[in-house]
Amino acid sequence: MKIQTKRCKETQLPLLTVLTQETTSGFIFLCTSQHRQTAGQVGQALIPICEVHSAAEKESFDKAAQEVKELKQRPDQQEMSALYGLYKQATVGDINIGRPGLLDFTGKGKWDAWEAKKGLSKDEAMAAYVELVEKLKAKYGI
Repeated sequence: MKIQTKRCKETQLPLLTVLTQETTSGFIFLCTSQHRQTAGQVGQALIPICEVHSAAEKESFDKAAQEVKELKQRPDQQEMSALYGLYKQATVGDINIGRPGLLDFTGKGKWDAWEAKKGLSKDEAMAAYVELVEKLKAKYGI
């Protein structure tokens, strides 16, 4: 059995990657941080599982961002604000701009929605965004 310890790039928590099954075509890793199992090729450089997990999350996020545009009905203002805040948190991270001026009502609403998600990691925001889009698809249809 081969054991390798790495750190998650997002949380800096230790990850234990264990070679759990060897086959002729490759091997399967198991990450103790609840990340999905993933397969690798023999001789391939070991990839931290959290990076593989993040790539899968990014694919789901990108798909959800496209599907939300195809809803049969526009979500209400509260749902749109939640989508915006999660999207910005997932793509940019913590808010990095000042609050818009007094008469910019739309800009202030967007800023407030993004500010409300401050502190979530990009992966957490992506997962929450995907979950919200799934709820909206069930509610409004696609």
